[in-house]
Amino acid sequence: MERLEGIQGKVELTIAGPIEDANYWQECMDTLSQQPNIEFSQVGSVPHSAIHDLLSKHHIFAPPTLGENFGHAIIEAFDAGLGVLISDRTPWRNLERYGAGWDISLEN
Repeated sequence: MERLEGIQGKVELTIAGPIEDANYWQECMDTLSQQPNIEFSQVGSVPHSAIHDLLSKHHIFAPPTLGENFGHAIIEAFDAGLGVLISDRTPWRNLERYGAGWDISLEN
């Protein structure tokens, strides 16, 4: 969530998945509540049959992981027509060149 600090422009963020660590979730809520230009909703766990519909209502997919072994969720985002914003620590590289999104350094 720290990566969201200082983002300019209006951002609507949908967070999907279970809350597994209540303390970390509270830290996330504290960070988000200090960002006046970010609106967010938490939709909880999403059944696989509803993922495509959820994704297709958004502009980009940005998984919160540092890296992916393969990236099944990334494939689902591509299938829903989304660009992805991922780290450069996945097998998916040079996305901007292909018009598929951005793979950026976590240090940047």
